[in-house]
Amino acid sequence: MLSFKIDSEQSILTLSVWGGGFFALTGLVWGMLAGSLAILFDAVYSLVSLGLSLLSLLALRLAQAPADTHFNFGRYLVEPLTIALKALVILLVCCVSLVLAVTSLLTGGREVAADIAMIFALVSVLGCLGVWSVMRRYLRDESSVLVEAESRQWLMDSVLSGAVLLGFAAAWLLDYLGYHAWAVYADPLMVVGASLYFMAVPVKMLRQAVAEVLMVTPGPKLRKQVYRLLAELDIHRSHCKMAKIGSHLMVEVEWPVESIHEIEGLVERIEAQLSELELEPMVRVNFHPADSDYWHADA
Repeated sequence: MLSFKIDSEQSILTLSVWGGGFFALTGLVWGMLAGSLAILFDAVYSLVSLGLSLLSLLALRLAQAPADTHFNFGRYLVEPLTIALKALVILLVCCVSLVLAVTSLLTGGREVAADIAMIFALVSVLGCLGVWSVMRRYLRDESSVLVEAESRQWLMDSVLSGAVLLGFAAAWLLDYLGYHAWAVYADPLMVVGASLYFMAVPVKMLRQAVAEVLMVTPGPKLRKQVYRLLAELDIHRSHCKMAKIGSHLMVEVEWPVESIHEIEGLVERIEAQLSELELEPMVRVNFHPADSDYWHADA
């Protein structure tokens, strides 16, 4: 019997892989049985999520690998690059599904076995919410951009499955009341709504990932936290630069040196000061003589 403890980033991503595989296979079979484009869209999304979860596992291993002769500064950019790729793939799935659904609407709708479809939709809602809740509990205590991205995918899948459930219930009710001509449009209409709704999520993910790859200055909330912590070490904000890359925070500090003793353990003290952040600090200190032109110009 397969078992593993859900207490690490690796185990959370492994859970996502197994969950994505299960819903992808069952969705494909159930979607064909029910003749539902919405369930097939859900299944394809789960299949894509499976591939992206495997990619996240690979990215995690690469990001945690130490620097070497080929990657002198490590592989930290793997995390935002993975998020960007995931966002592009999800956006592509939404666009293709939207085109197929609109085509179905223009060609007279789609016959669906609503009773069979509702059973799958209910199972899917409960299962996706279960996986999402496990990830959110993990993220309450730990920080991981990869798990955060996975949790967004599972939440999207939960919302999609819930919308599908409500749509099939409406289609079944319309058919039961004798409005069969309207019921056939329920399935493609659900896919249109879900595709349009979900497009906003990958766009946001892509924008954030590109900003991290380009090492754009983090948002004001994070900057204020860093400035406050560094101020306790008498480091002024004008002497500090930073960039967020995945689950890491790069910080560069300019420091005036009057004696060699000031240098000892300074990086370690800064890293300890920043340890309360939900990011792993990577600190670099540039030392300057206290009486150099750099400090006089800054004053």
